[in-house]
Amino acid sequence: TIGDTGITVIPQLLDFSGASAGQIMFPATQNASADANTLDDYEEGSWTPTITFGGASAGQTYSSQTGIYVKFGKVVLAFYSAIFSNNGSSTGNALLTGLPFTINANAYGASSFKYYVGLSAAGYPVFDLTGSGTTAGMSFGTATGITTMTDTNITNSGGFVGCLTYT
Repeated sequence: TIGDTGITVIPQLLDFSGASAGQIMFPATQNASADANTLDDYEEGSWTPTITFGGASAGQTYSSQTGIYVKFGKVVLAFYSAIFSNNGSSTGNALLTGLPFTINANAYGASSFKYYVGLSAAGYPVFDLTGSGTTAGMSFGTATGITTMTDTNITNSGGFVGCLTYT
């Protein structure tokens, strides 16, 4: 009952027993809400992961280059496979580019690798979410710190299969 009005509020339940049982549909275009507790977006799709060196990808060819994503609210899960058959002639710092959504400038993220191959440096690969555009920096983690990964660290048949989670 609300105040002295005599109006009784009966909570409404979502009914998932009909023809669309177990489904929640979101519009094709997000209906944004200012309420932080309202889930207002869900999307699935594909993207093309590219590993660049110094911002370029001259002469690169891939034996595997696929990506899919799931976005719910502000959280993005970007799954990818980017494995070279030829890493090309570009030089410089390695970046995974083409992420399906821009990384939030104040992003916290995580990465996991299902598989990596053809790395010519000691350590384990890690990503640094740069917060600038749709790129994720690639580095090696070692016992003494983090070292930026470059073209010299990924061989002609090298690459990654994994997942990035970010906002």
